[in-house]
Amino acid sequence: KRAVMMSIPFVDHKSPAQALQLSAVVAGHLNCTAGNMTCFRAAEPHEVIKAQDHSQPSIPSDIPQEYVQWGPYVDGNIVKTANLQDMFLQGKFQKKPFIIGTATHDAFPIIYQSWNHNMTKP
Repeated sequence: KRAVMMSIPFVDHKSPAQALQLSAVVAGHLNCTAGNMTCFRAAEPHEVIKAQDHSQPSIPSDIPQEYVQWGPYVDGNIVKTANLQDMFLQGKFQKKPFIIGTATHDAFPIIYQSWNHNMTKP
């Protein structure tokens, strides 16, 4: 087996409580009940994007999560630590052919969403 990890956010992953909190907030914006995947799947993509945008910041004082809403959370089984860098540094990962990468313009949406004013030279 092989693995590819694209655009890995080197920010701490959510705890189970934080993941549930985010999903409940997004569900509310979609007029769904938390955990109702049939309702989530029935939503149009633009509705999901709008719901996630309106859910920020649902986890107070965690600024990086404002830009990386969806991702793995620490479940204690598959993801055992909040910081993937620690796992790699300690050699705690499956030994298999593995590619990790990022796209050239990966951060553009974050940059333009956060800093939407012109920058000029002093």
